Amino acid sequence: MKSATKKGKTGKKIKGEPMCTKPAESCPEERGDCPNQAQKGDEHPGEVTNDDPTMFEGLCDRMLSALCLLQTGVSEVLDVKDEMILQNMPSGVQAQLSLSTSRLFRSLTDLYVPATELVRLVRVFGPQWEQKRLILEQLQGEHERLQRLLALALRRVQHFESQLHRDAQSQHYRNWEKLFVRLMRMGPYEPPDNIQPDVDSEQ
Repeated sequence: MKSATKKGKTGKKIKGEPMCTKPAESCPEERGDCPNQAQKGDEHPGEVTNDDPTMFEGLCDRMLSALCLLQTGVSEVLDVKDEMILQNMPSGVQAQLSLSTSRLFRSLTDLYVPATELVRLVRVFGPQWEQKRLILEQLQGEHERLQRLLALALRRVQHFESQLHRDAQSQHYRNWEKLFVRLMRMGPYEPPDNIQPDVDSEQ
């Protein structure tokens, strides 16, 4: 019983460490406006709309609310562990239970610091990214417009080049055609009148 009481005190000491450093009114779960609860029937889990200007703020709220839920669950597990240790249980089971819950609490504390730092950085750089995203979208649209204009100009140049090549190949045919038309307009060949008397005088 002494070992059980001693281990129970150890469990109380682990439980007594601060679980959530945020005040109750700052936690979305305590305020009752948890994004997961408000949007559970509206959208699927993990689905994010890129057109929402407050996309990063919503992600931060969901991350913090999930972290609060995890901390609440771990606190309940530690309470159950303390109650079980006070019962007449084998010392090996009590030691294994204490080690397992200690690892769980250590994992939670290791997760809490980078998660809150990540939320802070997202809130700091999120608005700047939104502004840069709009500028990048404008630049991309301008680039696509210039690409379309360039492709159209290239097609026109290629069409003009092929037209010049066809004109150069058919130019000599058109020259012969013009010459033929001129000859047909002149009519049949008639010799001059002064040639006939010369032929008669020679005879």
